[in-house]
Amino acid sequence: MNEIQLAMRLPDAAQPGLTPWLNSLRVGQTLQARVLEQPAQGQLLLRIAGHDIAAASALSANRGAVLSLQVTALQPYPQMQVLASFAGGAGRVDPLHAQLTALLARQGSLLPPLKSLLNSAERVKLLSLLGGDAARIGAQLEQLATAQMPRDAKALREAFENSGFFLESSLLRALASGAGSLPVDIKSLLLRLLFMARRGVQPGQAAAVQEAPLESLRSGLEAAVAGLTLNQLRAQLWSQQGAIYWALDLPFRTQADLCTLGVVIRREEGAAQGEEEAEWKVWLQLVLPRLGAVGAEVFLRGARVSVVFYAKEQLALAAIDGALDALRATLEALAFEVAVLRVEQGEPDFPETSVGRPGADAGYGMQHVDERI
Repeated sequence: MNEIQLAMRLPDAAQPGLTPWLNSLRVGQTLQARVLEQPAQGQLLLRIAGHDIAAASALSANRGAVLSLQVTALQPYPQMQVLASFAGGAGRVDPLHAQLTALLARQGSLLPPLKSLLNSAERVKLLSLLGGDAARIGAQLEQLATAQMPRDAKALREAFENSGFFLESSLLRALASGAGSLPVDIKSLLLRLLFMARRGVQPGQAAAVQEAPLESLRSGLEAAVAGLTLNQLRAQLWSQQGAIYWALDLPFRTQADLCTLGVVIRREEGAAQGEEEAEWKVWLQLVLPRLGAVGAEVFLRGARVSVVFYAKEQLALAAIDGALDALRATLEALAFEVAVLRVEQGEPDFPETSVGRPGADAGYGMQHVDERI
């Protein structure tokens, strides 16, 4: 099994925006890297989330190859397991797949740029460096990104609409209807801020000390927009096969921190071909202060539903276990038939989000619930 250790002692550790990205890593997280070169045996130069990073690994990989990685340790340096490797470039002419591949190594989390923009200590300086309408855009972004975690269907729908996942389709509808105002969501605001950041940091110029935060913000914004766009293109790739696969990150504010709720929604390919009862699967994942990583797998066919929660910390396990009876009663009051409802200790089992077509992650959750639906 191939392992990769990021060589953070090398000069690439000084790249603007790298430290916030490193701080956002968590064990079990999956991400993608593109191989830029292999300078020597045992060494790789990778592009991950918009950063060029030297790594130590026994893996032999050609330039342009895309690696699917999973974080296995964070100390003393981040370590990752290679889940899969895809040869770069050769033989593919599908333009959608080409766009997906181009975004793989650039994607990053929403959290680093959002935390920088919404942090009171950094906010004023960043907005002054951006200039123009940055203060107004920052206020709009704060309103969308710092709501409480959605707790009902209406709030969840609003969070989906604000996430940026549906930006382009919303723009098309607005233009077709002759609407006087265009939709505003997290992606549209990030794109506007990214334009301002790129304008403020000119390529090829040495950034002054006061511009380093702006360069870090630009890098984080590019990675966040790439991640959002990758999820949109992935959904389009699956829709071409008659399936649904939506992956969204929904930011929300707790009393202590800014977090994201990861949501993946999948409908099986066959469900679009006349089956009476489509099977839906939903994965949820988040990391909460004190409670740690928490996840859930939800399976739905008709009115029959099953839910398996996952948590590692005892405090989270006890909290979820204590709420199961109330959740069962709520579901049954809504006319659902509850087949499975339990909590298990362990890492949340989130589906792989690398480029793939329907069926690529078909094994996820099968051992827990599928046979009971």
